[in-house]
Amino acid sequence: MASSHYKPAAGDTSTSSFEASDQMTRGSSDSYEQSLKDGTGPTFIAEALRVIVGKGETQEIDLTGESSEIDHVVLREGCSYTKEIQFKVMHDVVVGLHYHQVTTWTKDDIPLDETHLLMGSYEPRTESYVFISPVTFAPKGIMARGCFDVKSFLCDDDGNEFKRWKWIMQVERISE
Repeated sequence: MASSHYKPAAGDTSTSSFEASDQMTRGSSDSYEQSLKDGTGPTFIAEALRVIVGKGETQEIDLTGESSEIDHVVLREGCSYTKEIQFKVMHDVVVGLHYHQVTTWTKDDIPLDETHLLMGSYEPRTESYVFISPVTFAPKGIMARGCFDVKSFLCDDDGNEFKRWKWIMQVERISE
């Protein structure tokens, strides 16, 4: 039978230390949430887009600045490649991050391909995140060679657009 007349032994502070620990934990989580709300600066920082051909060659586009120069990525026709997007999340959780890409034929500005990838949700942290896209294959054949304009942007489920940039994908003939 349980007794409702329990009296802790002299010097037993386990209950009070537990309560103090609980209050400290609650206080630190409250201060963390407050620091997120009070944060200044951008919530999202796009750092780089890397195109990795096969398992070797890497071509990188720096996304940190507002460069007026358009970057070129050169691919051999039919090769496999993945895209790595490196970014940081600061001050606030980013829910439902999306990568959009529209590829058009440079000569006629005719849309050829539209890619939409759901990257996920991310919490603030000091280290960078890296998202790796599924494997994609460059177009192949005489009609697929040449330059393609690529317009990319990153946004979230709430419609916040974090970064927009243009780059050129050049598909070259396989030299035999």
